[in-house]
Amino acid sequence: MPGSAEHLRTGQQLYAVIEFCSNPKTLWGKMESGQWDWLGIVERKGSRRFVVGRPRVGRVRASAAPTVTDAGADGSHRVTVKSPDTPGEAARVCATAEQAAQEFDDWIHRIEQSTEGSALARVRLFTDGRLQREEFVVRAIPNVI
Repeated sequence: MPGSAEHLRTGQQLYAVIEFCSNPKTLWGKMESGQWDWLGIVERKGSRRFVVGRPRVGRVRASAAPTVTDAGADGSHRVTVKSPDTPGEAARVCATAEQAAQEFDDWIHRIEQSTEGSALARVRLFTDGRLQREEFVVRAIPNVI
């Protein structure tokens, strides 16, 4: 069955291609393409490289998160958060640009500080309807390859 590891035997190589990348935006592109699995992170001498393999062995897609709109918000100030495994973006629509900027920082902090395992997210800040900032946030569980 394509996309499944059920047909593989013990000791059989799972991935035809293993690659490394050091940029979170590059990792995002590979993961969002749906053709790669994120295998881990290699950290040495202050640098980190993300390890990915393809073709994907399996894919679990999460459901999309809702949009939360503050009272008095008109949609021009907002923060969006997306994971490559979700079909849509979570959004927080704020009444002011300052509130949206604070929400942007809060989202990044929550992702980085969570203890729920590895994560990759794209966080975007829009003020006055324009994209102002975009961060690719990587949270990795401690592992050594």
